[in-house]
Amino acid sequence: TIIPDIILLDLTMPVMDGFETLKQIQKEDRFKKAKVIMLTNKGEPEDITLCDKYGAIGYIIKANSTPTEVVERVHTFL
Repeated sequence: TIIPDIILLDLTMPVMDGFETLKQIQKEDRFKKAKVIMLTNKGEPEDITLCDKYGAIGYIIKANSTPTEVVERVHTFL
C-alpha cells in the first residue's frame, strides 16, 4: 500500500472533479497524514475557499507558476 506524504491534485479531471476527490481523500485512513496541495488553472476565489474547506493546505495556479516555482512552493508546504 502506498501512503503518500503529499498529493498534488487538480480540480479539472475526467471522471471525478478535484473537489469530490479531495473529499474522498479526507475519508480514507491511509491518506490521513498526507498533505494535499491543489495544482490547477482554476483560480476563482470560491474554488480556493472550497479547497481550503475540504482540507487542502495550499493552492498553486499552474498558469502563474514555472515547474521550478511549483517545486519550491511544495517544499515550503512540507
